[in-house]
Amino acid sequence: GQQTATQHSYYGNNRVVTAVSYVDQNGGTVAFSNVTCEYMATCIALICCGPNRLFVTDSTFRNNTFALSGGTSYGENALVNGSLFIENEHGLSGSNWIVSDCVFVRNRIASSATAASFNHSVFVENEEGVREPDGYPSPF
Repeated sequence: GQQTATQHSYYGNNRVVTAVSYVDQNGGTVAFSNVTCEYMATCIALICCGPNRLFVTDSTFRNNTFALSGGTSYGENALVNGSLFIENEHGLSGSNWIVSDCVFVRNRIASSATAASFNHSVFVENEEGVREPDGYPSPF
């Protein structure tokens, strides 16, 4: 099935709330557009593994422990476009994210995702931009 969240705001008073956890072993799609998520433990978690699809566009993730976590074992099924990640502990974590036209500002770790690709994205004043799986900062 498909689920869509458009123009919503998620705001937690503490860091123990998860806004969205989604899994569908038969495959499903969740799309977020113009969503603001702040002060959450995990804003959006895509629970691996299966043919799930997650599309995030034009959204803002601020002051979360994990803005987007999880991922998929299928390439091109976790897409993030035109979104802002600001002052999160971890912007992206997990695997197989395809990121384009995003901005990462003052995050502790902008991305610790494996098998991620970044296109036309900007990294500004992050403690670590892209961290490789072994825990070392990426050399680029």
